[in-house]
Amino acid sequence: MATAYSVRGEQLVLDSVIGFGGTVPKGLQYHPNERNILFPLGSTVVIRDTLSREQFFLQGHTGRVSCLAISSSGRYIATGEETHMGFQAAAIIWDFETRQPLHKLVLHKGKVQALAFSPSEQMLASIGGIDDNAAVVWDVQTGRAICGASATNEAVHCVAFFHNTDNFFVTAGQAHLRVWEIDTQNRKIRPNDCQLGHYRRVIQSMVLDMNDEYLYCGTTTGDVLAVSVRTKLFKQLGPAKEKDRFELGVTAIDLLGNGEDLVVGSGSGRVALMHIGDMAGPDALRILDDGHGAVTSLHVRLSPLPDPTLAPPPPPPPCPAPVPELATTFHRVPPPCPWQPSSGPPSRASPSPCTPHTRALVAPRPLLQECLCGTAQSNMYTVTVPTMAVELRATCHAAPSHADYSELFATSSAGDIRLWNARTCTELLRIQVPNVTCNSICFNPTGTAIISGWSDGKIHAITSSSPLIHVIPWAALGWAGWSDGKIRGFGPESGRLLYVINDAHKNVTALAAYRGSQAARIVSGGSEGQVRVWQLGAETQTLLSSMKEHRGTVNCIRINNENSECISAASDGSCVVWDLTRYRRKQTLLASTNFKGVSYTPDNAQILTCGTDRKVVYWDDFDGSTIRELEGSPNELAALDIDRTSYAFATAGADKIVRLWHYDDKRVLATGEGHSGAVTWLAFAPDNRRIVSVGDEGAILIWRHMQAGHPAGSRIGRPGRPASKPASRPASKAASLAASRPASKPAAKAAAKAAAPRRWESRTRPTHPPSTQPALAAPPWAGRGHPI
Repeated sequence: MATAYSVRGEQLVLDSVIGFGGTVPKGLQYHPNERNILFPLGSTVVIRDTLSREQFFLQGHTGRVSCLAISSSGRYIATGEETHMGFQAAAIIWDFETRQPLHKLVLHKGKVQALAFSPSEQMLASIGGIDDNAAVVWDVQTGRAICGASATNEAVHCVAFFHNTDNFFVTAGQAHLRVWEIDTQNRKIRPNDCQLGHYRRVIQSMVLDMNDEYLYCGTTTGDVLAVSVRTKLFKQLGPAKEKDRFELGVTAIDLLGNGEDLVVGSGSGRVALMHIGDMAGPDALRILDDGHGAVTSLHVRLSPLPDPTLAPPPPPPPCPAPVPELATTFHRVPPPCPWQPSSGPPSRASPSPCTPHTRALVAPRPLLQECLCGTAQSNMYTVTVPTMAVELRATCHAAPSHADYSELFATSSAGDIRLWNARTCTELLRIQVPNVTCNSICFNPTGTAIISGWSDGKIHAITSSSPLIHVIPWAALGWAGWSDGKIRGFGPESGRLLYVINDAHKNVTALAAYRGSQAARIVSGGSEGQVRVWQLGAETQTLLSSMKEHRGTVNCIRINNENSECISAASDGSCVVWDLTRYRRKQTLLASTNFKGVSYTPDNAQILTCGTDRKVVYWDDFDGSTIRELEGSPNELAALDIDRTSYAFATAGADKIVRLWHYDDKRVLATGEGHSGAVTWLAFAPDNRRIVSVGDEGAILIWRHMQAGHPAGSRIGRPGRPASKPASRPASKAASLAASRPASKPAAKAAAKAAAPRRWESRTRPTHPPSTQPALAAPPWAGRGHPI
């Protein structure tokens, strides 16, 4: 019998993504139209329009995308994936215009290491991973293998076709550099080894010049080898001195349009401009220090940039008139003007015929070109060469992350917190704390700070200069839990640290915030199993209660909509419901699992949990009884959230799939595939229109929520319990008297001030269908960030 999760349902629409798979070699590339850039993110390939910022997605892989190649005209795109050892890894050929797969090439095992198109786009060369090491040539039109052979006994890292012929390609790797000849008639490929003399190198990157004369190889020892392709002999090495070599090896390399300079990236994050003619001299290197991870991608844009220092050229002088004939035996022919077409190339050794011979020759000004640079820490840069001016264009987490979502949303990873604009997908703020890990974040109810919990046992709070609760509901201030056991609070606009709660826990693992009777309060959980309630004052942070029931790590804390109780899910197989008035346990939910996620329904009638037993369980909040359960995944579940209408809920976990479930029918409405690692957290947006999910590969995916005709605020019945309506409480006598009295002068002044338009209310608001949620406006800093 098929399980509930095996039904795929519809496909969740991927609205936008934030992230970049920086560990993929040559993963960041310009499309030949020079308007789009392509890069992998998990099992998805992103096509981003640099002008309109529109994103398109190529989805078809089940594993992490391991390589990317673009044909010379840009018509075809080829991608490869990485799977588990012994399993087949597929390469897919895509049509760029339709964004649809043309052929799925399944022959390699474990991993597709590298791909390369032939110059005529008729063939594709693929290299398998270290467990495969096969070189295969494919027919692009039919998707069938033409020929193949074992590349070498050692690891192969890169492959490249010649620029002017389809009959040769090059492979390089560990102590291996070969030129292969393709015999299409006999369906064979024949290798020819290049002789490197006494040098034994591990080649990580390589590039061919446009004339197919020389091959330049970057090695793990930090030098660049120049090899003659015609003779297959070693020619030159640089830098010659060991002190001038690149730290941690040459990980990326590309050739400038002038054919005389190389752009080189190293494992230490350095980018250098190296002249081919004197590459052995240290003075030829122009170094740019990056320091944000190893450089894994370098791709030079072919079209030169306009030089801002040059004025437009003046109009050419008039061409001299022909000299009249002096005699019948000879005549003088006027020389051609330099701006007129000539039969041969201009010579820099001879002066211009239309200028005085005594005029000094001026060396030609170097062309400015833009180079895309991608690093292993998921940062995108543009480097202008040869001036070596660098600009950060995009950035994201490179490690497992957690999220809290709204029109602005925050994510946390190892040592940093980032605030994002959901519409433009740009980073607005980054907060970094070295040598510790941020485990959890949340926003406070007043909109004035971000609270964070850390692995050093502290709670930190950072506030902004003014509250933003009028702009972004419950999402302008947040808390984060860190692996140092501290809770830190940060402001979403300034990033200024407000306060730190030291020794909050041994390791802060969960946080939640609510509005108390007197001030904002937070509930924190730690690795030792304790749940603590803190009151946040203007100058002090007071511990109200410390509750101990769990014997394992507290993984998740949720507060109901009435702020009267909270529930904590722990790894000891228990979920405890706490009374936030008396700070006592109300009831305990027990199961044979490690609870990872928990959530209240909007009417507080039921509770949903998920964990390592792969089940989603419905619990009654009144007596803690089990209502029903369903199989939610073939692997453990790590995240769960219910939408604001109670129509659906979403789950995700180790199987990398986001599933949207119908709450009452317990059937899968839609599935979303895009992560290449386990999903660690997901949440519905407050406007109930999007779902954000984050994974341990660092990807942030924003999905379009299927509301299926249920507007925000509609109430849906519960299984085993009818939909309840909130009882209207009669107004007290004191409240009636207060309402009948005229407003005092200070109160009237405060009311008039509150009714005055704010400085941000004049900004353009996003157009959304009507809903019960308040309109979300752009914050004052919404135009910042580094979009590409």
